[in-house]
Amino acid sequence: MNVDEFINLCDSSYVILDTSIILDYTRLLKSRKSYEQKMEILSRIMNCNKKTISSLIYEEILAGASQNEDELKRKILYSFEIFNISVNEAEVASHLERELKDRGCKPKGENWRIDLFTAAFVYTQQCYILAKDRDFTKILNCEKLDEVEYYVCKRSEF
Repeated sequence: MNVDEFINLCDSSYVILDTSIILDYTRLLKSRKSYEQKMEILSRIMNCNKKTISSLIYEEILAGASQNEDELKRKILYSFEIFNISVNEAEVASHLERELKDRGCKPKGENWRIDLFTAAFVYTQQCYILAKDRDFTKILNCEKLDEVEYYVCKRSEF
């Protein structure tokens, strides 16, 4: 998928931006180095109409923020719609976890449950995820976004 196709998608369907995408954007805002192409792409993504995050991603971003970063990150997060976790997401996340275990996939890292719940929103809200890490490729149907090292993911059948 190319960036223009993704921007059109993000203006017509909800897209959850994973923590890694938002952190990339905040790092580039503070960076003294020039990453013009990546910054231009991320700026376009941050201006999408239907970008969203979950309450878990919101917490994850603010928990990792220093006092200097807190205000900037809150300003960025203010522009997102926030999905709250319900029993539906918990049930789908438990199903996804069992499915992964049945396929022999072992969860890694301290935040793997956040990824499970984020993936659950794809099923319950019929939305997409934009992520940097490849963890979602084990759970969802993902394709690489051209020009940057991100993945656009949608639901796959259980």
